[in-house]
Amino acid sequence: MISRPILVPAMAVLGTLALALGARYGMVELEAVAHLCDSGEGPWWCRVRSGVIFAFTHHGLGVAALVLGLLATLLRGRGLALAAAMLGAAGLVLYNFDTSAVGLLLGVLVLADPSAAGPPQGGGSPLGGQRSVGADPPATQDDAGEGQA
Repeated sequence: MISRPILVPAMAVLGTLALALGARYGMVELEAVAHLCDSGEGPWWCRVRSGVIFAFTHHGLGVAALVLGLLATLLRGRGLALAAAMLGAAGLVLYNFDTSAVGLLLGVLVLADPSAAGPPQGGGSPLGGQRSVGADPPATQDDAGEGQA
């Protein structure tokens, strides 16, 4: 059975993918809708259609997914990773597949990492939970009693 921490982000990404598919095939590519909206006197959702077209024409979805994916990878943030995965999925469908694919991949990789659920444990760095090079190892009880004998 799929665990809930994986199921919720997966459903969010799939829901975004479904919305993007609906926008592409229901609003952007239909000739009748294009003619209705191009006349300038179309319904309110013609503005939504124009916004969707503007977003993929200027690579907005792909660049946003890539930036969020990079931030999620560096900061290990699950919210950033989910946003990157959702925008990446939408960008794959809405003509920004090159940068969207990278953003989607980075977001999914962070979501799949169990250590990305919260802040790093043990005083590690936020970039990966590892100590910096050259740092002294933490003292143990054996080390504390050596100089007293």
